[in-house]
Amino acid sequence: MSASPFPRDVISETAGGTEVLTQHTEVILAAIQESKMAFENQIATLAGEVGLLREDHNKLKDRVKTTEEMMSEMTPQVKALMHKLTLMNNEMRTLAIKVEDAESRSQRHNICLVGVPEKTEGPSLELYI
Repeated sequence: MSASPFPRDVISETAGGTEVLTQHTEVILAAIQESKMAFENQIATLAGEVGLLREDHNKLKDRVKTTEEMMSEMTPQVKALMHKLTLMNNEMRTLAIKVEDAESRSQRHNICLVGVPEKTEGPSLELYI
């Protein structure tokens, strides 16, 4: 007898040996079929998840594309606003210098009377001086 891949107790020299071998083969085939169905279920689940991931990816691509388009449309506007802001800052500095100069000039023309008590000028300050 040649070497068999099955254990010795599966193959018997009796007439019922082929019957035991057939039962063992059916058990193995059933286990293989069960494993195949489990793998097919897992593959189907994974295929569904890949489909969902693909949908999410496409949605994200669309959002990125929309965002990039909006940014490219806004770039000239932002540059124009930045330029306008620079001009306004320069003008504000110029006006602040002018205001400070005007305040200094107006204070130079004020006359300060020292030693005159309060409320002694009467109704007209010009006549009092």
